[in-house]
Formats: sequence, C-alpha cells, structure tokens
Amino acid sequence: MIRFTADLAHIPMDRQMKSRMMISFYHENFRRIAVLAPVLLAAEIILYVMPGRLFDYHAVILPFLLANVILIPAVLLVKRNLNRLNPLVIRIVQMTYALSVLLLGVFLSLESMGIVDFVHMMLMAMIAVATFLTFTLLCRTILFSAAFMVFVFFLPQYQPDPDIRFVVTANVFVFGLLCWLLSLIQFKGKVRSFVRHQKLLDKSSELKLMAQRDSMTQLFNHEASFDKLHEEIERARRIGYPLTLVITDIDDFKQINDQYGHQVGDRVIKQIARTITSQMRATDIVGRYGGEEFIMILPDTDESAAIHLIERVQAAINEAQKSFGFSVTLSGGISEYQGESIDMFIRLTDEKLYDAKTSGKNKFISQMPEKFSKLIKSPQKT
Repeated sequence: MIRFTADLAHIPMDRQMKSRMMISFYHENFRRIAVLAPVLLAAEIILYVMPGRLFDYHAVILPFLLANVILIPAVLLVKRNLNRLNPLVIRIVQMTYALSVLLLGVFLSLESMGIVDFVHMMLMAMIAVATFLTFTLLCRTILFSAAFMVFVFFLPQYQPDPDIRFVVTANVFVFGLLCWLLSLIQFKGKVRSFVRHQKLLDKSSELKLMAQRDSMTQLFNHEASFDKLHEEIERARRIGYPLTLVITDIDDFKQINDQYGHQVGDRVIKQIARTITSQMRATDIVGRYGGEEFIMILPDTDESAAIHLIERVQAAINEAQKSFGFSVTLSGGISEYQGESIDMFIRLTDEKLYDAKTSGKNKFISQMPEKFSKLIKSPQKT
C-alpha cells in the first residue's frame, strides 16, 4: 500500500511544469466550487426553512450557512485574482471550503445517529470532495484525516453503545480510506493527462517553429518572413513608430557556386546568415527570403538608423569573408514604411535591390535624396 501510494504521488516533471500543472488544477477547482457552492447553499437554505421531520438538523445547517457567508465571497475573490495570489493562500481557501463540506456531512451523520443513522451523509461528502476537487497527497490526507478525527471525537456524544461505535468507526475508516485512494488515483490520472497535453503542446510548438524556419540557416523562411512583416506593419500602424525593411542579396552567388561548388555556396549562405544576425537587435527580424536573398525587418527604426545598421553588417561581412579566401559582397534595398500596402512595401524595396544590382553591386540603395552606397574594398575573386 505504501509503495502504491508513493508511486502515485510521484510527479516526474520539472518545477516549472509542476507549477503550471498546479495552477491549472487551482483553476479547475475554483470553477467547480463556483458551481457547487451556490447549489449546495441553496439546498441548505431550503432544508433550513423546512421542518426537520426525521431529525433536527437545523443546528448543523445554520453554522454551515453562516460560514458560507464568508467562504463564498472568499472563493469568488480568489478565483478572480488566481494568477496574482500566493499559492498557499489559494490552497488554504480551497481546503477550507472542502473541509466545511466534509464537516457538514460529519455533523449531519452524527445528528441522525440513533434516529435514522444517516452516516451516508458523511460518506457522500467524502465522495464529493474526492471526485470533484483535485488536491495533492498532503492536502487530501489532511482533509480526510481531519474529518475522520472530528467524527470519532464527537461520536460518543451521539452513540453511547461502544459496539455500534466500533462498527460505525470501522466502516467510516474503510470508506474514508477508499475515498482517499480514489482521490489519489484521480490526481495521478489528471497529472498524466496534463503531462500528455503539455507534451502535445510542446510538440505542436516545435513543429510550428520548424515550419517557420529555413532548414539551412535556421532563419525565418519566406512565408514566415512575410507573416512577420505583416505583424510588424500592423504594430507600426497601431503604435506609430517607424519601420524599415531591408532586402539584400549575395552578389554573384551563381558564380561562387559554379567556381567553388555548392558546398562552399551553402557555407557562404550560412556564414552570411550568422553575420547578419549577429548585428541585429533582439527586436529585429531576419529571414531567408529566397535562395541567396535575405530580408531584415527593423521595428522602431527609421531609414537613417537602418543605414547605420547596414554599415555595421557590411563591415562584419568584410571581416567574415576572410575565411572564404574570395570576395563576398552584398547589395540591397532599404525602405522606410510610409503607409503603403505590404505588397507595395516589398516591391519598392525589391526595386531598390534591383537598382543596386544593376548599378555596380556591393551597395545598398535607400529612399533618401542621395543613394546610399557603402563600398567595401574586398579581395578580388580568383
């Protein structure tokens, strides 16, 4: 038994996942309590105003009604502020309400002792707590132990016969133990379900991320780059900050492939991707827009700031190309967003890239009055 319960109580997950799991359980508990509490309160009010035909239960129901005047507002308040409260406060409120339900069952059973012997009232309360609410091993042990000890402590006042007391106590103990085990199994099932769900979410996120990435460079691919640009345009419109787009291309890349081979060409693309990324800020977005074409989305960046960033990129490319043994340069277009459509924004930038290519390469052209051309002295290709 000890080994069985220990195995069930074990949760094979890291601390962060366990914290997320418990928060999800807290949310579920409060959703159920928010439904259960008003229904149970209404039932108790109806019973209280009705005459007790079998036994006088009014003395038991009244304290429960008074306690609910405090507990129900507390439950609703905690439910509304669940993500901001200390987990200990959340557990205390949940356990207090669950204990009040158990004690209601305990004293209804005790009051009926020797008259109609409604001991099943306590058993029903135990089943309700075990099946409707999710608690950890420690919390459920405290709850069921407290209810059982209160029952045993007050039982002699309601049942003087020691033989009957023994039988009733044994029955309640066995049933309480079964309820405790039931809640334990339920908890373990919820844990497994949560872990499976998290693994599916993680796998889904992983697959989604893989679908957005270029397999060679791990940059955003063409489709994801387009989506990111659309998001940044919407954000720029909403917030009102500048947004600049850069589309760049490796000069004479076909010649590199033809002369040095595709493996060297792939190495050049990877190195260019790493070099560009190394010069970006955390908020900037870099994507592989085509074969040897890259896109840079620069939020909260005007054209002038983008030009300075491109100067850094070209300087870094000039340094990185030393490892190749031949010249590698970039040409590109720079456009600051002016409210046009996303297709027009890309088209204008692409036209500047074309102008840079046809006017000598190794340069970037912007919308500024003078064309921006930062030529870098590079070793000539051999």
